[in-house]
Amino acid sequence: MEQKIKQALGESASSRSLPEIRTIGTMMFDPLWAETRHGSAACELMHIIRGTVNLELSRGVFRAGPGDTLLLPPRTPHRDVFDLSHGLEVFFCAFDWAAAPFFFRRVGWPGPLALSASARMEARFIFDHLRMDLAEGAPLDQQVGRARLHLLLLLVYRDAWRRARPSHDGGDAGSGMRKRRKLMEQAKAYLDEHCAECVQLEDVAAALRVSPYYLSHVFSEQSEFTLFSYLTQLRMEKARRLLREGLLNVSEVARAAGWRDANYFAKVFRKYAGCSPRQYAVRAAGR
Repeated sequence: MEQKIKQALGESASSRSLPEIRTIGTMMFDPLWAETRHGSAACELMHIIRGTVNLELSRGVFRAGPGDTLLLPPRTPHRDVFDLSHGLEVFFCAFDWAAAPFFFRRVGWPGPLALSASARMEARFIFDHLRMDLAEGAPLDQQVGRARLHLLLLLVYRDAWRRARPSHDGGDAGSGMRKRRKLMEQAKAYLDEHCAECVQLEDVAAALRVSPYYLSHVFSEQSEFTLFSYLTQLRMEKARRLLREGLLNVSEVARAAGWRDANYFAKVFRKYAGCSPRQYAVRAAGR
């Protein structure tokens, strides 16, 4: 079974296995799409940035808001109904992909993608980089963008496969897996609450009454990224929100989001967002 999956979804990042992007970028939706039923010969991916939308399909209506991602197979008639007074801003991508028929039979569409919390955060990270990769339009940037889109689709597939996979763990093995998963969720909850503080691995481990080594191992095993990369992403999300609100200056945002050094915060922010905190705030104010 795994061999078939690899063959269908593309075992390597070769040019043939990557999606072929037709259209990509941030856009404000035209009211026309709310009024008329339409469909595309390409796959459609919409990540909601601002506003809410009711996706009307023949099989029902599905609501999505900021942070949600919608994915449609080719030739799917639909309407994107949204509040015209507030508008709808999305990161939109239309693409062709040889593995699409296999993929859509297994991901449980339609509607907003039912991603796990960790996968949802990874997806936001990929969308941020997709915007940066394709900003210049150079051939190599476009190829990297195709690879990132492929990674996003594999992430979606992996989440769907994990949900549908029957559990063969028995007895103690199943109990151990549940305990490790619970520990990871507790660690995330602790970081969510204390992300603006100077948090050390030892602090989280002490609060959860486990060893730092065990906590680090379990978190990486369960989420496939480190505890502190998760903490950094939490802080980035908070910093972006504060910058969009425009009530604090960059130094104040840095402190509120968990950085004691505003210059270091600016360097990390540029790495994640592709621009300085000040530039991000100016762009957000101009929307």
